[in-house]
Amino acid sequence: MNYDEMTEKVQILFENIIKLCKENNHSNITIIHFIKALLKEKESMFIYILKKDNQNINMITKYVDQEFDKLKKSSNPSTNLDMFDSQLINDANIIKNEFNDDY
Repeated sequence: MNYDEMTEKVQILFENIIKLCKENNHSNITIIHFIKALLKEKESMFIYILKKDNQNINMITKYVDQEFDKLKKSSNPSTNLDMFDSQLINDANIIKNEFNDDY
């Protein structure tokens, strides 16, 4: 996946995810990091879809925060976080190519 192919919003999301990991001494990026970052964006498409589906955003946020707090912290906070080694990103790239889509 090429960082330059992503939209500006997706690039910012990835930067926020990496920042979130570093601030919390996490050495691995998980789906919880993605969801937590998306929930922080109050005007995001993610929030819009949840609201449209009548989901309880406060309850989802509480659950994600609980799961986030369970994530293992690294003893080496300077661990490199490479977003592009993430299996989730690789899967997203496969789907992007299958649907001939952009991020």
